[in-house]
Amino acid sequence: MTPEQTPPVGPVQVYANGFQMGLTNADVTILLQFNGKPFQSLNISPIIAKTMAVGLLECVEKFEKATGQKIPVTGEVDEAFKKAGFLASPALRA
Repeated sequence: MTPEQTPPVGPVQVYANGFQMGLTNADVTILLQFNGKPFQSLNISPIIAKTMAVGLLECVEKFEKATGQKIPVTGEVDEAFKKAGFLASPALRA
C-alpha cells in the first residue's frame, strides 16, 4: 500500500473561522479559512452537501433552543458592527 492509499489513523481535528464555497456540476467545494487564509478544502457531492447542511442547521437549532439565544450569521454581525461604528474584519467573514 502506498502512502497515498493509506487512510489517516483517526479523525483529523481542524478549526476554521471562515470559509468559501464553490460548486461544479459534480461537486461542492468548501474552502476552510483561518483568519482569512485558506488552509483546507473539502470536496463533497451535492447530496452529501445538502445532508450536511440539514444536519448543521439541526445542531444550531438545538443549541438555540437549549440556550434561548439566536446565533447570528456573519452578515448580521457585520451589520450590527456597522451600526455600532465598528468595522467588521473581512478576514473573518464567510
